[in-house]
Amino acid sequence: MKLLVNIFLFIFITFLSTPTLIGIVDEEADTSYFYTMCEEEENHAPFNEIKTVPTTNDSVIHFAFGELTKFDALMEQDLLSFDNLAHQIFSPPPNLI
Repeated sequence: MKLLVNIFLFIFITFLSTPTLIGIVDEEADTSYFYTMCEEEENHAPFNEIKTVPTTNDSVIHFAFGELTKFDALMEQDLLSFDNLAHQIFSPPPNLI
């Protein structure tokens, strides 16, 4: 696992330091390509029209509401069965100097 982490860490650091190292080795090299790679999503034209897609109102997920009410009743029983121990714990206030 540590080997895999070290490999990915090396790749990440190499990716970050590549433009700097290329700029140091060759001062005439164009490193702007590395900085414009993240702007690929911004080159798309904006949407001029919003199109609606007809859908059906049929639900894919069917809930069993009877089972949910049974679950809620079980949760209430579980919550009521626990004792509140906060009133049994006594912690005196700290002594101030």
